[in-house]
Amino acid sequence: MFNQLIEIKNDGNVFLQDHSIALMPKLWAVYKDKYMGSDMVRWIVAVEDYKSPYRSLPDAEREKKATFDIFGQTQYGKCKDPIVVNAREEYCVFQYDPLIAQYRTISEKIHQMNLILKNKQVNEENIDEFNDLIVKVQKSAQARDYIKQLIIKDQEGAKQIRGDKDANLSLIEQQIEMKENKK
Repeated sequence: MFNQLIEIKNDGNVFLQDHSIALMPKLWAVYKDKYMGSDMVRWIVAVEDYKSPYRSLPDAEREKKATFDIFGQTQYGKCKDPIVVNAREEYCVFQYDPLIAQYRTISEKIHQMNLILKNKQVNEENIDEFNDLIVKVQKSAQARDYIKQLIIKDQEGAKQIRGDKDANLSLIEQQIEMKENKK
């Protein structure tokens, strides 16, 4: 089931208006670091979040694009800092959804297959091999679309199970709300 940890706007800005980031100590450490702060948190979210505006890009391209848009260069040394690597891992664990992970993996592989197709020379000797590759890419795309439908169905089902009030809250946000309601 999809968990939205931090609100992301279409322009890539992240909003830390709630306390969910404080429940992720490694991400919180990045936020509090005077050399990283909110820009690095924004970068982590842009690269790792399921609702990131960069989500459709393959992993390496997503990282380069987010790095350029946030830091003005395609590589930024602090992105490889151990504190950032640990925060990325923590963020991924908290929002992990196996269907979305599978969808992203298949999308990445389809991208690789498309590059092979694009660069493959076609001639009379390899036309059957080329056609077989096209069919395999199409089957992969159909599998990805099926998983996408499962994800949408799962998200809609979660909204119905939880009710409209909690429809957009992550597990962490729900826990915070429960604690606040007990006070």
